[in-house]
Amino acid sequence: MKNKKIITIVNIFVFLLLIANQVIAQEFNFKGSEIIFLDKENKIRGINGINLTDNNGIKITGEKFEYDKIKMLLNVEGNVIIYDDVNKLVLKSDKFTYNKKKEIIYTKTITTAEYNKEYLLDSNELTFDRSTKKIFSQKKLSIKDLKGNTTTMSSFDLSLSTKLLKGNNLEFLDESSNKVYIKKGMINLNTKEVIGKDPIILFENSIFGNLENQPRLKGNSIYSNQNNSKIGKATFTTCKKVDGCPPWTLSASEVNHDKEKQVINYKDTWLKLYDYPVFYFPKFFH
Repeated sequence: MKNKKIITIVNIFVFLLLIANQVIAQEFNFKGSEIIFLDKENKIRGINGINLTDNNGIKITGEKFEYDKIKMLLNVEGNVIIYDDVNKLVLKSDKFTYNKKKEIIYTKTITTAEYNKEYLLDSNELTFDRSTKKIFSQKKLSIKDLKGNTTTMSSFDLSLSTKLLKGNNLEFLDESSNKVYIKKGMINLNTKEVIGKDPIILFENSIFGNLENQPRLKGNSIYSNQNNSKIGKATFTTCKKVDGCPPWTLSASEVNHDKEKQVINYKDTWLKLYDYPVFYFPKFFH
């Protein structure tokens, strides 16, 4: 009786293994001019142009691939394009690794990503976690929208679910062609809102009719949308950049920049001469 139970358990175990192998084999559908099976069919290799699809909306084209069925690890090389219809994402690079078990796609080569047909991302390294719907990297990112606006940052984290792009050392031009630098910030790709810390805004030199000016605004926080920017604990001057403090500055607890009217409003403002406060304005604008 015991022997029959043992045989039954063994048979069930073998049956489960066969099912598992079959499931692993069906993770991808492979097409190519030459498909090779290696290591007792635990590895699949394709060369001379390949086309792969899976059951989660992924399509991959490239020149060659190798898939380890045990590790569920896919390596694709040569003009690789990954189409993710579910997440409206297209990835292009010379080499990608796809960890099918963890649903993570990554590369350490120059990569271009097109998201939602609205944004074009360029980075030297990129990881896409399909389970969390996040794209991230510790390398420099350049992101461009349909209007040609470009933002760069030294590292980034983009959530495809919330469309929130977080990064460090952001640099971009606003709608008025003013250069904006933010040490650490977040951009909402839906609403075009920007939130960050330690902003520096370099206005066009000609904004006050004098090309010799170098108007700039610094603060410790920023909230900006398409119409307005609000900067906390801000300092403004038009003086040329020199060693030491500028001849004059306006320091305020809060500054609001109306982009449409091109007016800057100040709250609780001190006029400082060589960093020495000489006059106070409860409210001020120019």
